[in-house]
Amino acid sequence: MIERRWLFPFVLCAAGCVEPVVQDRPTPGSVEPLAVAAVPAWIKIGIPVDLRPPEEFARGHLAGAVNLQAGYKQLELRARRFFGASARLCLMAEDPAEAQRFATKVAGSFAEMRFLNARVSALEASGIKWRRQRTIAPSETAALLASGDALLIDARTAEEYASGHIAGAVLIYPDDAPRQAAFLRPERTVVVICEAGWRSSLVVSWLDRVGFADARNLIGGMVAWRKADKPIERGDEQRSFK
Repeated sequence: MIERRWLFPFVLCAAGCVEPVVQDRPTPGSVEPLAVAAVPAWIKIGIPVDLRPPEEFARGHLAGAVNLQAGYKQLELRARRFFGASARLCLMAEDPAEAQRFATKVAGSFAEMRFLNARVSALEASGIKWRRQRTIAPSETAALLASGDALLIDARTAEEYASGHIAGAVLIYPDDAPRQAAFLRPERTVVVICEAGWRSSLVVSWLDRVGFADARNLIGGMVAWRKADKPIERGDEQRSFK
């Protein structure tokens, strides 16, 4: 649905009468499609939200997109806390119908909700700015942390953290990442881990969006770390940023 707004000043019509200028905007709570051609202009005012799995997102995505899981009610539970009610969002997926379906579920929580009416891969083919997410494996992470050249962020719950985490990891609840990012040094290498890779991809994609130079997602998360037989420590003592 489109709401028509009357804007001033007035303009003259061909017959010499006075007509107001009309501008279209989505009605709050409605869901409107966004065409590929309109994406470059729209992303200057809104946030693209990519619903694909972390591995697909890491291989290539729209520059500035945030990677958020749609399944298991994660979109409904996390999106408003993460973005805020005043956000203007456009959901995108490899299946446009999926993007529309999830956009409809959460439209009432945001100032504007759109969905990309094409496959995400169509954006790359159109020439719109595309980028890859930096990822890192457990072995590389261990070496990087040993050198002291990186900050490790654990994007899980306090309970998960207490049950086993990497030594030196700083706990940040993923929904709080936009606010906590203000306390981080954007020029420093930041590695983010969660349990399996979804929440860390969300956080890394946000850090990329706001200009961090080297944010990396530990693909596979703590599941991959444990499979690699890397050391963990237990306890709820949390470390602060340095």
